Amino acid sequence: MGLLSVEVFFLLSGSLVHCDNCFDEYSAIQYNRYIEHQVFRKVATDALYSCAAECLMSSACLSFSYELESRTCFLNSNSSDRVDVVHRQGFVFSNIEGWPKYLVGGCTEASFPATSRCEANRLGVATSTREFRGCGDPPKVTGARAEYDGHYLGAVTRYTCTGNFKQCNDVFTSVCQATGLWSNVTGACAQNRWRTLMSGFKGVFPCGSSDKFKLQIILTPTVTDRANIVLRNGANVLWVVEFRFLCFIDIWYHNQTVFNAKINDQWGDQITVPWLHLIAGQMSEVVMSLDSGVYMLDVDGFSFDAFPERLPGIQPDTLQITDNLSITSMDITVN
Repeated sequence: MGLLSVEVFFLLSGSLVHCDNCFDEYSAIQYNRYIEHQVFRKVATDALYSCAAECLMSSACLSFSYELESRTCFLNSNSSDRVDVVHRQGFVFSNIEGWPKYLVGGCTEASFPATSRCEANRLGVATSTREFRGCGDPPKVTGARAEYDGHYLGAVTRYTCTGNFKQCNDVFTSVCQATGLWSNVTGACAQNRWRTLMSGFKGVFPCGSSDKFKLQIILTPTVTDRANIVLRNGANVLWVVEFRFLCFIDIWYHNQTVFNAKINDQWGDQITVPWLHLIAGQMSEVVMSLDSGVYMLDVDGFSFDAFPERLPGIQPDTLQITDNLSITSMDITVN
């Protein structure tokens, strides 16, 4: 006989089992089973029947789980008729429906409000006390997966960013408080990958500005004119890359790539590169980066001249791409 079987046999043995019309606990309980996310109260009890009694005394309890090793009782605000029961080693689970009322002693015949639980003193006198019924479902966070075992007082929800989002904080949690509300989430997820075709873009850098980042864009110019990518911090344009298609200069049409910055509402001296590797209607990969105070541009594997910071120590927190650049995908890696 395994440890779990021995423990359950010990907990269930006695006068409650040997009677003519007794409760069939063996058909009511499930071994190594548990309901996730539904716990509104945890309490230490000496046996499985004591855990069942705790549930019976609560107006909110529809089922319970009992951990044999720690002898901890978990009261659930839902039953297996409504939510799934999962495997969890060392636990015993049961819906409360059908358990005998006499387990609660003086509370057997007592009636109490729906927001209360019954408690009986040593003399068997039943009293009603207000019951904390948990905090409900934790706050939802865009781009994050929530992990929690219940909504009891002190329960902690831990968030993990998923998909196209990255985590901005080392600690990313929310705690169930005595007010019945979850605390403000300490953390955030920020989108750093885009996979939907879009015309142009305007948005913020994930998790704020950084002195080291790489921006990778798969894009297609849609017009043979001008298109630009702008990195800003507030009103300052820290770096603008302008692609000029067949720009008329003097008496000739030229392709150019131009770098510049606009600090305190003043444009600086532009840097002009007399070639352009973008072709209207043709997809290209554009990589922009900042590292050690120097901006770099790479188009389809060709690296352009470096562009030093013109406002040292201030990094971009906003990105803008003109509508005549059709974006297939974009990734922002921030270190």
